[in-house]
Amino acid sequence: MDGEISCGIHPEFGPAVYFEPAGFADDSSIGTPLNKAAVESLKQAVMTPNVPYSVKKGADLSEAREVGLKVCDERMRQIWLLRRIGDNKKGIT
Repeated sequence: MDGEISCGIHPEFGPAVYFEPAGFADDSSIGTPLNKAAVESLKQAVMTPNVPYSVKKGADLSEAREVGLKVCDERMRQIWLLRRIGDNKKGIT
């Protein structure tokens, strides 16, 4: 199935990985959670996925989770670098 893996960083639960099928990934979509942090994050926010597909029980999601976690790591690295650049421009070390 084609789609996008996305991530969010929850301060309590850590990296949350989601899947959004092709054609359904936009700012208003809530993807299918692929790891425990994503499940817990949605529960805490009282939200449910609004994309038309769900994950079959017993499906092997290890590869999708790993891809998502790598995306999260890269995003966090980019955020850190942007903050450092901003701090350097402000003279903060």
